[in-house]
Amino acid sequence: SSSYYLFHPLVPQRVYNSYPNIKLIVILRNPIDRAINHYYHEVKLGYESLSLSEAIATESNRLKGEVEKIIETETYYSFNHQHYTYLSRGKYVEQLQNWMKFFPKEQFLILQSEDLFNHPQETMNKVFKFLDLKPELIDDYIDHNQEKKPDINSKTYQQLTEYFQPYNQKLKEYIGIKFHKKIDYPINYQKPHFLIIGAQKCGTNSLYNYLVQHPLVAASLQHEIHYFDLNFDKDLKWYQSQFPELEPGIITGESSPYYLFHPLVPQRIFDIYPQMKLIILLRNPAERAISHYYHEVRLGTEKLTLKEAIAAEQNRLKGEVEKIIQTGTYYSFNHQHYTYLARGKYIEQLQNWMNIFPKEQFLILLSEDLFNHPLETMNKVFQFLELPTYHSETYFRYNSGNYSQPRDEIYQQLVTYFQPYNQKLTKYLGIELNWQL
Repeated sequence: SSSYYLFHPLVPQRVYNSYPNIKLIVILRNPIDRAINHYYHEVKLGYESLSLSEAIATESNRLKGEVEKIIETETYYSFNHQHYTYLSRGKYVEQLQNWMKFFPKEQFLILQSEDLFNHPQETMNKVFKFLDLKPELIDDYIDHNQEKKPDINSKTYQQLTEYFQPYNQKLKEYIGIKFHKKIDYPINYQKPHFLIIGAQKCGTNSLYNYLVQHPLVAASLQHEIHYFDLNFDKDLKWYQSQFPELEPGIITGESSPYYLFHPLVPQRIFDIYPQMKLIILLRNPAERAISHYYHEVRLGTEKLTLKEAIAAEQNRLKGEVEKIIQTGTYYSFNHQHYTYLARGKYIEQLQNWMNIFPKEQFLILLSEDLFNHPLETMNKVFQFLELPTYHSETYFRYNSGNYSQPRDEIYQQLVTYFQPYNQKLTKYLGIELNWQL
């Protein structure tokens, strides 16, 4: 392990000349945090006497002509290039491109520091697999080079954020890595372990109640926390306080069915919990729309007839999604409540999520299977969460509404509306939906 190898311009060719088939492991950290940590490391060594903002401002002058001398002479040692490169070392895409001129991508394993320290066993298993070694249980997860988090001027932090943004974007396009959001205090990544993200009126309440009957699953302290959609103004400590203290071997999670439909939630969750397990229940969208409508009637929020509500939906939602996305803080009552059709276009919502999370982090179930075959369906959930199978005595249907079915004309209108979206969904997921339309 020699951390200067990645950054030194001559090392890729030198390594390739001697070991063209070598396996290369690269670990990348959010470049803002890396730059700050690097600066304080140099201060601790006694090499840096400038302030952080001064050091960043003078980096270009300090490095002027240094790389050229290294390349031209091949023997020149640059103290400045090794030590005063707070910004330059964070431009990972340039360094990786330099290496990948010589080595094919399959010879690299690229990891993120945040994953290593937040999910050490899982990350080390990737390393073992890459090196063709048998995975082993690691007992010691101490960061032996851990440094106290310094206080950083917000202006300097913003300057670093803006500087690295285009390089991070290029890195994402080049190798698909996206850095997690900086967190200002330690996170217990063990809470929660899973999220039931929707869809609304598809049986999420029942699924969650069946799940927490398992002896190794603890319920959240509040039903439907809605942190990532309706309560995102609160801090992460508040969110984690909604879960109980856990004994070893116990997991916990929550169910907030608006998550699936809210356009900003996927990115918000990924920024904090990039390896979260996500469970989705999907119901015949025509049935879901009807159930949703009568739910709003019971709440007293819907005064129109079902036919009128369907016809008015487009106008009610005009500009609402755009406001949510543009402001990041706008709450749309209409988007949460008057979306009988829009919430049933599952394909659009899943694509939004799967543009951010890999498919293997999702378990997608059908509501009809949950209620017709609860034992079999719940065992799929337990397997997904790596829990032993469990059999409940009863599978009571929670939050089930009683309402009369609409006229055939309206039902057929819904069936026709959803048909092309359902066909796209079938093709996208590769599963049989079993919705008799």
